[in-house]
Amino acid sequence: RDSSSVGPPVADPWGLERSGGNQLAELAPDANISVEKQRHVWLMREAAKFYQTYDAFCRISMSAGTCSLATFFSYHCMTYVLTENAAPVAAWAGMCIFMACALSLMRCDLELTGWEYLAQGTLTFLSPVLSFIVTLESSRHAGNVGRMKAMVIVSLLLHGFSLINYLMLF
Repeated sequence: RDSSSVGPPVADPWGLERSGGNQLAELAPDANISVEKQRHVWLMREAAKFYQTYDAFCRISMSAGTCSLATFFSYHCMTYVLTENAAPVAAWAGMCIFMACALSLMRCDLELTGWEYLAQGTLTFLSPVLSFIVTLESSRHAGNVGRMKAMVIVSLLLHGFSLINYLMLF
């Protein structure tokens, strides 16, 4: 240890420790005055820009994916329980429960006005309801739905419009 060093001795068996002194900007006397000019602060701010974009993308993807999953389960409940088990009340109840999950997720994830929520909720709920009516008539009449075939097309169009509108609400 030389006589010019100040402070208590440091345990540095390999001699790799060095004094920060005035060489590191983070340890300079004016470090708390010009924070925005420090390199590590600038790097964090640049990284945060990309993280915010990534975070927003993840939130939209999770919200849309979870609502789509709930809609899928409502269709699955409707087709399987109604056609395979011949239980229309249970199919309707299951479909309503899954659609309520989708609507509650939409309400929690998005900041919507009352009219926006009503419009999107109607679009989200109307497509499975129309499909349920067609599936119910199909199961009652041995697969023959007559003129109700057009309701399936309307249901699919409403479902597509619902998805596009849902993404536009973000």
